[in-house]
Amino acid sequence: MMDLFKWLMKYIHPPGLQRPNRRSLYKVIAKSNENLLESGNSIFRDHFPALCSDDRLPEHGDAMGIPRFTFDTNDSYRERLATGSFTLESTGEYGTFVDTMDQLFPDRWKHIEYPEEGFTVGYSAIGKTRIGGDSRLIVFIKDMTQDDYNHAYEFLDWFLGADIEIEIIEWQYVSYPPVTMEELRENGGSSWLEEQLEDITDASCELMPDDAFSAGQSLVPTRIWDETEMVLIYVNESQKARVYQRLEVVLDESVPRTIIES
Repeated sequence: MMDLFKWLMKYIHPPGLQRPNRRSLYKVIAKSNENLLESGNSIFRDHFPALCSDDRLPEHGDAMGIPRFTFDTNDSYRERLATGSFTLESTGEYGTFVDTMDQLFPDRWKHIEYPEEGFTVGYSAIGKTRIGGDSRLIVFIKDMTQDDYNHAYEFLDWFLGADIEIEIIEWQYVSYPPVTMEELRENGGSSWLEEQLEDITDASCELMPDDAFSAGQSLVPTRIWDETEMVLIYVNESQKARVYQRLEVVLDESVPRTIIES
């Protein structure tokens, strides 16, 4: 890009260039204008967190009330500052909580709000208190390291109300004695079975005929099934072997099961 002095010399060609020190004078004028332009551009960029310099990020964070955590890089903090208000507006505080945890621990976490009936609206997205019990958020993290624990606690301690207890636990599968079809129904059916698989894959399960539509229940039935009892598991092809192994632990051998690639 042509600098301002060369542009002056080429297009304006100021008079008196042959006089002593005249070229130096125009160089000073050109440099002053370039500095003024750069200062103006810098002020404009620093007004926006997505464009500002790294040393101005803390000012935007203070103004927006979004802290910088120890695990933040300049880029990750800049992204949260640039999108925080839009995310909060479109998804609410609960959506911000989920999005942040997904960024920290993608496909490695889940949470439970205790008591399981949920909390009433309070000082945070998860809630404040509930009649009959204390508020508690339990977060499970797969393959949790000490850094994972510290980062999760740092974020949740800032995000949640002070009256909400935080528990962060290693996400490990706890095996049960194999269940029969009747016991599977008593435990919660297909939803319970999905919980037994969730630490290895995001599977979708159906217990037949319990989860089937009959011809008279829907104009467009998703599945018409006879009285045959069977467990159907829909899972990615790459996870089929692991699911087969887990089903041997979870289900009694008397329970028919079929794995379908999703």
